[in-house]
Amino acid sequence: MSVISIAEFSASRYLADLRARSLRVRLDKGTLRVGPQEELTTADIVKIKKHKAELIDLLELEQGLPELRADGSLQIPFTCATRYHHWREDGQSLWTTLAELSAPLASWQRYGYEAADLLTDDHAARCKGAVNEGENFVYCPDCGRYQRRDA
Repeated sequence: MSVISIAEFSASRYLADLRARSLRVRLDKGTLRVGPQEELTTADIVKIKKHKAELIDLLELEQGLPELRADGSLQIPFTCATRYHHWREDGQSLWTTLAELSAPLASWQRYGYEAADLLTDDHAARCKGAVNEGENFVYCPDCGRYQRRDA
């Protein structure tokens, strides 16, 4: 068994170490699962708790991430983390994914709703979301509305 000090922790090396010991490491609806639990040491449990976010990020990368195509369309692999599955009840909205990917105006035009009042009190009255800046447009990932800016 390899020993990894906290000072030089590498999620990928630790994940490889767990798998080399025949432990199953997976994501289940965004929750990290490692088992069988009876084979985990106390040091494993402490390390997994401390570095949980890093391990989840690495597992999500292994599963694939949503990708924007040149035409502005969004490809969401079925194997990617379920949080990106906007069609599921526990998935995040399509617009949140667009915001995470810093999607261009073409993507917002394809999947969002054009609005003329994002920078007014009218938007704030109907939506709790914050307006974000894109290149020559603003958008709200909560309600999916976007507004072009004059160049």
